[in-house]
Amino acid sequence: MVMRVRQGAAALVLLHEPSAYVHVVGASRARATMIESYDPDLLQTASVRFRRFFDELRETFIERDDVLTQFAMALLSRQHVLMTGPPGTAKSQMASLVLGRIIDESTGSPSLFSRQFTENTVHTDLVGPINFKTLMESGRTEHFTEDGMLGSVHAFLDEVFDGRDMLLRSTLNILHERELKHGSTVTKGRIECAFMTSNRYISELLDNARQTLLAFIDRISFISFIPRGFADASSLRAVVRRHGGRFGRHAPVEYLSVQDLDVLQDVVDSVYVPEALCDAVATLVELLDRELAEAQRADPNFQPTRYLSTRTAVNATAMLRVVAVLDKVFQRPGRALQAGPEDLATLRYTLLLSGMPAESIAARLERESDPRERRQLEIMRTEAEIFARCLRRLPKIPEQAAPRRLDLHALRLQTRRARAAGDSESLTTAVHTLLGATESGATDATDAAPLLRDAVAALSEQVLQEGLTPALDGDDPLARCVERVHALTDTLERASGVGRPLADWLRGRLHGLLDDALRHYPVMTAETINLLATGALQDGVSQQIERRLSNAESLYALRRRLRPRDHAAPRDAGDPWARALANLERELTLLWDEKFRLLASEMLAQASEATLPEVLRALSAVLVELNADARRLARLGRECGSCARSRAGASSRSCARPRPASTPAIAAR
Repeated sequence: MVMRVRQGAAALVLLHEPSAYVHVVGASRARATMIESYDPDLLQTASVRFRRFFDELRETFIERDDVLTQFAMALLSRQHVLMTGPPGTAKSQMASLVLGRIIDESTGSPSLFSRQFTENTVHTDLVGPINFKTLMESGRTEHFTEDGMLGSVHAFLDEVFDGRDMLLRSTLNILHERELKHGSTVTKGRIECAFMTSNRYISELLDNARQTLLAFIDRISFISFIPRGFADASSLRAVVRRHGGRFGRHAPVEYLSVQDLDVLQDVVDSVYVPEALCDAVATLVELLDRELAEAQRADPNFQPTRYLSTRTAVNATAMLRVVAVLDKVFQRPGRALQAGPEDLATLRYTLLLSGMPAESIAARLERESDPRERRQLEIMRTEAEIFARCLRRLPKIPEQAAPRRLDLHALRLQTRRARAAGDSESLTTAVHTLLGATESGATDATDAAPLLRDAVAALSEQVLQEGLTPALDGDDPLARCVERVHALTDTLERASGVGRPLADWLRGRLHGLLDDALRHYPVMTAETINLLATGALQDGVSQQIERRLSNAESLYALRRRLRPRDHAAPRDAGDPWARALANLERELTLLWDEKFRLLASEMLAQASEATLPEVLRALSAVLVELNADARRLARLGRECGSCARSRAGASSRSCARPRPASTPAIAAR
């Protein structure tokens, strides 16, 4: 059984026992639903609801099938939509009736953020108000993101181009990254899909600021133009009767749930895209880009409305998975979950300015007199003709090869052997292998996901065991193990599918393991005890001081990377990091005293030969070294006495020269 829990933008996997796990996927929200992986009943229910939801919308909004198809594709792919066109074309109404009727089952209401952009709209209107308590206490800027766009699954942004340029860039970053970055702090968001509108013509926007808007256009997967009129003269009369006179269906009543979308999104992720089809998409994008550029050179009035980049090609290939699922839901229920050549034509919804079928554009142009409207429609017709021509020029795609399959038996065997080996290195290797399997494109790649989760959980447990092993050789096993596994989280973070949720969970899990280990951190390492008991040389003591400080700095850096908000010095004596620093300071105090004692003994032995200035210079040098060590300790969060006394009235940064606790004792000697 799989429990899917959306909470924060991160996805956590908590293994309570080998047969059960909690899996949080993608941009999360506060909810919990028990489902079985690929439960056919849930898939059937979600498919029926999704089909009824959009069939009703098509009956409500006449001649808007293309726009509604883009809506459906955006919801399943977790991408964004931009609707453009003159006022009075029901853009806002369509967005509201779609997003406003997608209910989160855990709350019974939509998870929707809405905002109309104006010149006065500011950054905090999008990300949430500033937490002034945090600002006053620490000087850090923190937002209540739950009240902003990141706190909702869906967003409706009206008249998005009426905001200032900086606000547009900020909106773009939030929508694309699904997170808010402020210094070293990263706040993950729940946002999946945003619908945006503008009463402006996209061709005119690009005429005036093409370079500025290229990045924005490139990151919006679906852009549509909704003309002010209809291709069929009778459509206007039908709209007036339906919505003005209320004859026939004029208000949708069907609802969809966020959980229904989750089920369908999981199915989308499982669709197989053959390599030959990937090559065809790359060729199609190259041909389309070349012919659009030639059309622009031939006709200065022609302005391509899409920016075709490498990101576009990758996104279009992934969109084939959505196309296959939509075909299965609306047309062919028995279709296999595999993309085919027939799906390539549907890429016009993401590669072109959409809004109406190509065959309807000519009829619409015959009755249009407005020059701005005519220009936009003519651009759409030219783009549609070029797309159809490029589609015909594609090389013949060979017969679909048998889908790639994994050797699951070998993967299970490797995982069992890695667990039996009982070391983090073997488990790390197994995790890398399993991660490659989940991203192999094989039709049963999802079957490797439970093995990957199991291996990651076993790895985290092994790290805890190895990290708590006493450091008898002078090398800190905790820092070594956690550093190795943290490097793995970077690999998981760059992966798609299950890799990213696991990376988020593993990072949080490592932070917890690190704190658990710090609570049991030894008061003094075995090597320090041996040095002090046997009478070490000064170089040996210096090396041990450097080793202990370096290990602590490595752990401190790890804690910052695992939880960026923990960069401030701990204030609570019960904090595991504060306790570890206190133990480290006690150990360093003994080492500092021993270092000073050895140097003083050496100088006293040479007293007959050394002059007083030479003795003082030698002692001054070691005090400078000890002061530098104390500064390193202070940077890790261990305050000196004057800092602690002044904390209530001033920042600890007012302390100019932190001193080791042993300095008074040394001076007394």
